[in-house]
Amino acid sequence: MKKTAVHGFEPPVRFHNGAWVYHSDVGLRGGMRSTIAETLIAQAHGDPAFKNRHARQLLDEFEFPADRQRRLELDIAVHYQKHKAVPEWAEAYRRPPHAEPQPGTSGSKRKEPPTAEGQQTRPPQPGSSALLDALDGVDRWKRWGRPLDDAGRLQQIEVFPPIFRLKDQPGSNFVQIDDQRFDILPSGASQNPSIVFLKSPTTLEDSFSGLNETIRRDRLNQPAMASFKDGRWTVHGPLFRLKIQHLVEEARPGLSPATCRILAEKIYDAADQAHTGLTATRLINTKATLNAWKKGQLAPLPQLNDPLLMLEGAPLTGIGTTMPRLWISYGPSIQDFKRLDFAVSKPPLVTLLERVTSGPRIGAPAKTAMREFMSALMTDAGYRMVSDGEAVLQVRSILLFRRTGQEHLYMLNTHFVSASQVEFQTLTPNAAVPLSNRWIDEWAAARPGEGALNTLLEARDQGRLVKLIGGVRSGSSLEPAPQVFIQRVAEP
Repeated sequence: MKKTAVHGFEPPVRFHNGAWVYHSDVGLRGGMRSTIAETLIAQAHGDPAFKNRHARQLLDEFEFPADRQRRLELDIAVHYQKHKAVPEWAEAYRRPPHAEPQPGTSGSKRKEPPTAEGQQTRPPQPGSSALLDALDGVDRWKRWGRPLDDAGRLQQIEVFPPIFRLKDQPGSNFVQIDDQRFDILPSGASQNPSIVFLKSPTTLEDSFSGLNETIRRDRLNQPAMASFKDGRWTVHGPLFRLKIQHLVEEARPGLSPATCRILAEKIYDAADQAHTGLTATRLINTKATLNAWKKGQLAPLPQLNDPLLMLEGAPLTGIGTTMPRLWISYGPSIQDFKRLDFAVSKPPLVTLLERVTSGPRIGAPAKTAMREFMSALMTDAGYRMVSDGEAVLQVRSILLFRRTGQEHLYMLNTHFVSASQVEFQTLTPNAAVPLSNRWIDEWAAARPGEGALNTLLEARDQGRLVKLIGGVRSGSSLEPAPQVFIQRVAEP
């Protein structure tokens, strides 16, 4: 532990697996400032001009309880190492605007130099140091302005909001704020009359990867939303505090990192299908989709209401034989997005998964173990089981579920898979292909009056049924851990 100049000890940390983490070999004392947090933030910032004193000014924006200050500052520092941003929970401790640090709290105890009576302390000057790059928050956009070269070349192309271009530069639209020019993104497919996005001159590649890289390097350099009302512009700042896949993971916890990364790019692509690159429509719909997922609401575009709806259907092969097959992909793929994978980490789910992988592979006990695991997994993922206890579904290893507030019904046929395909053995080549509409009709005809099957038929007839195959795929020499997956099935 390190003893600081202001007395007391730092919470103990050690460097482990490439990151600073706490350890509990000794007790912790709270109170006062954390110099270790300053060092971690300064090292993680990436700009050599950003020093410990700059990190301290960043930390002093928050007022923590005295007995927890060091620990919370270290929490911020560890989060900043990974995300280059202050964690969202810290906003609850942010000082009100113009609040001065108080002695004994997270502010400095050093005395400020005296000033003349009535004279205010001079604020930091723009460009004076790299500190301002990190501390200017939503005001970063002010540095993106450029002087208007020649008012005579100015051409107004929209009245509300007022948007301009230079006559000899038809592709460069901009707005005027405080007599400066701020370039803006194309509007995209949807027209939001009062909203534009200001562009940073240093924005990277005009793509999903470029946006993510901008957020990773410095989220304040991503396009900033601005709205026009009552004759003036208000700039609201950046939309995304983390890389898009991390926001997907927050909104849909339990999916594997690879699945979250692909879902993020799929959302980005679908958010404005009429255009490529960054547009206002794409950013607004991406943000609205993530917000809707997190709050359990409908997305702005129906195809983005749920990850399962975004999957492409995988076709069955061997139709017309006694062994129809569905090939199981090796994992989620951006090119053929047919499958979602899940990361099972919660203890109750881990226990249920172990029962599946360590128990029998066939027979009633195997079906029951798989059903209990997949039912718990989908419930944990935010879905609601439909007729879960009905024996008519259990016999055919079928789960029915839907997401609250949404109309689609998901039919999941569960399997334990040890190869690259699921095989459906039928009695004759002309028999109904499993999961096909004929298969559903024959099933319902054989069990009239079953509530679960009536629900299934109604959803199918109204075009609201989504057919899925999923479960557990055993590990291999290359991938020893079992894979938990769901793959969409195309109509035979």
